[in-house]
Parts: sequence; structure tokens; C-alpha cells
Amino acid sequence: RGVLAEASPNHFDHLLGNRPAALTLRVAICPTGGNGRVDFSTFSVGGTFARVLDSSKPSESRRMDAVSLECRSLGRELRELGVSRLDLAVVDTEGMEEQVLASLLAEGVSLGVVVVEVRGDGIRMRLLAALLRHGMRYVGQLSGRGSSWSNAVIDDVYANFTHLRKHFPTSRGGVAAPGLLSQ
Repeated sequence: RGVLAEASPNHFDHLLGNRPAALTLRVAICPTGGNGRVDFSTFSVGGTFARVLDSSKPSESRRMDAVSLECRSLGRELRELGVSRLDLAVVDTEGMEEQVLASLLAEGVSLGVVVVEVRGDGIRMRLLAALLRHGMRYVGQLSGRGSSWSNAVIDDVYANFTHLRKHFPTSRGGVAAPGLLSQ
């Protein structure tokens, strides 16, 4: 089971086929955390990527490849759907990671493990501080080599041991996970 939120029309169609049991939301995340519309551009170089367009620049929203979608607060959307916890949250939202996490934390969505894309836009330390304030611990990094069409992937990993102890007090074998949850 899971929740998948995707703004890109191309990716959303694939999600429906690949994850039929998941709650899928075709939604973009508003930069302000409220409701409205957001324009984004998709481009492809061996894969499909998206970026939010700057609506204060008229040339941006008039781009030929611009797609306009409804945008909402992910935290509020999940709360309205009765989702109060995410055991694993993977946040790779093309620059909207801070807004996504802020909306989840503001709505009181309990987070177990959070994997966040590391970007070169200067928000990494703000994300670290916000997640630490909400009981998360930084536990390490995941990384992968780049390819001819993409950069290397680096993700920070955080864990909320209170959440994990509450929802997963024992391993699948019925034995407490040694040391992991006692931290």
C-alpha cells in the first residue's frame, strides 16, 4: 500500500499501471503551500524531468511545453483523505522538497523514514533543521552514479525512531530489531 503524488501527466499514467493498489494523486505542490495552479515544464534527455516555472516571468508561462495543473498542499490533501502516517516518504519533487515536508509536518502527518533528494539549491540545511525539530534523526545518505543523461543521485535519509517503535515494535520474525529502535 502507498500514496503516490505525481504532477507530470506522463509519469502519472505509468503510476496507475505500476502501482494499482496505491492511492494516487495527480497533484502539483504549490510553492506557497496553499491551493491554486502551477505551471511546469517537462523536458526529456533520456528521461523525463520537470521544473516549476516562475509565473512572475511572462515568458516562462507562455512556453510551448508548459503544463498548468492544480496545485495543493500535500499534507492537507493527505489529512482530508484520512492518511495520518507515512512509514516511508521518498521526496523528490524537483525543488519543492521543503514545501512538501513543511506541509506534511504542519498537518501532523507522522513520518517514519524520510528520504529526501539532495539538491544544489541551498535548502539542505533548512530541511535538516526542520526534520530534527520534528523528532527525526539523520541516519545517512544513499547515492548512485550518474549516467550519460543524468547527474549522480544523492539522497539524505532520516528516521523517526518514536514512529518506528510505535508502528513496528518487532521485526517480521517477531523479534525486536536489535539496537535499531533502542536509539
